Amino acid sequence: MSRVPEPEDRRGTLVGLTAHGLEVMDEAIAAVWATQAQLVAGLTETEREHLSALLRTLLLTLEGAESTNETPSAPGSPALERQVDRLSRRARVAAQRPS
Repeated sequence: MSRVPEPEDRRGTLVGLTAHGLEVMDEAIAAVWATQAQLVAGLTETEREHLSALLRTLLLTLEGAESTNETPSAPGSPALERQVDRLSRRARVAAQRPS
C-alpha cells in the first residue's frame, strides 16, 4: 500500500497499491479466472447459460435483500442488473478460455 497526502485537502490521504501490490492482484485475479474456468469446464454451453442465469437471479436476490434487509420479490435496481450482466459476461468469457 502507498499513502500520499491529498494535494487539494491536507486533511486527507490518498491510498493506493504499490507496483508489487498490483502484481499480487494480477496474480490473484488470474488464479480466480483459472479456477472459474475449471469449475465450468465439464458443462455444455447450454448448461453454462442456465448456470449463469440462475447465479444472476441469486445475486440479484441477495443484493436486494442486503439493501432492504428483506427478501425482495423482484430483481434489483437497473445499475445492479448492469453490474450482474457484466459479471455474467466475464464468467462466460473465462469459461471459454483454455486452461
